[in-house]
Amino acid sequence: MALDIRLSGGKGVGAITFDPLDMTKQILPTPYMNTLIPNRSLAHGTCMNCQMLWAPTYFVTYFKTKAVSHLLLIPAIFVFLTKQVWKEKMEDKCPIQIPRVKLGSQGLEVSRLGFGCGGLSGAYNAPLSHEAGCAVIRDAFNKGITLFDTADVYGSNYDNEIMVGKALKHLPRDKIQLATKFGIGMLEGGGYGVIGTPEYMEELKRLVEEGKVRQLGIGIVAYSPLGRGFFGGKAVVERLPEKSKLVSHPRYKGANLDKNKLLYTRVANLAAKHGCTPPQLALAWILNQNVVPIPATTKIKNLDNNLGSLKVKLTPEDLKELSDAVPMDEVGGQRDYGLYTEYNWEFANTPPKKLVTSFSVLE
Repeated sequence: MALDIRLSGGKGVGAITFDPLDMTKQILPTPYMNTLIPNRSLAHGTCMNCQMLWAPTYFVTYFKTKAVSHLLLIPAIFVFLTKQVWKEKMEDKCPIQIPRVKLGSQGLEVSRLGFGCGGLSGAYNAPLSHEAGCAVIRDAFNKGITLFDTADVYGSNYDNEIMVGKALKHLPRDKIQLATKFGIGMLEGGGYGVIGTPEYMEELKRLVEEGKVRQLGIGIVAYSPLGRGFFGGKAVVERLPEKSKLVSHPRYKGANLDKNKLLYTRVANLAAKHGCTPPQLALAWILNQNVVPIPATTKIKNLDNNLGSLKVKLTPEDLKELSDAVPMDEVGGQRDYGLYTEYNWEFANTPPKKLVTSFSVLE
């Protein structure tokens, strides 16, 4: 594994390439380094692949010839940086490779972890500016997420779909899978309801004919996979953000919240056992259910934390232990706000049909 290392020390900086797992490849000529790093200076190394700072690990010296100078890394470089430590650092710092999966039965390929965009437009907290929201979307894409979920009811006046559209103008559209939702919206006089007018359905038909909407088959995507931030610590280890809409959510109110805090503690204890955070453990459980979770966040640090769930390995016994720790009949409060409850699948009047789901992980 050859790495490009940027060295700094003394009067300037330089760069070398070496293989930290093969000491026979540790020395490479680097011209004119004598003008950059003084003799026997203590240098800092930064991996250019993952921007990991190494300091102070390298004692550097050089020797001169008439033509060029050469950089010599003293063999004691690995006195306290062993191969195992190196591997652990690389696992911790280098980008996570997000697997690809096929969602549905028509061959649609998406990232194993998606991103819910609704929170960027104030689904639960104060909305971000379009500039800030687009920056989060771009960061998610640059880290390997390609499935983004939005809806025309997120934010006022289609704010979220407009924001996502702005972000996509600066990203390779053919590498992104965009999901949106339809059939529910603001009714005249206020409140949400089902929209199924002939005009609305004709518009959907037109989008299908133009190739902008495709048949997926049945693919399951889990929204609000962290309980609207609950297993991320909202209202437990941190206060709800100012102007948060979650204060009116059934699971965040009164006795329900007190009851649910006990469940959070159980998950947090299990997360400590697995060497991960509660949201990582919760997402890892969902990733083992053959669904694609689409957690939302407005913060890059939370995005990175969520991505860490892909490294959490759970055995069947671990999955059962986690399921037993959070039994459904002990959860306080309904999953949805009251005005949405009547539109849940339990109240659907669609004729019964055999449910066939399709989900496969690509090797």
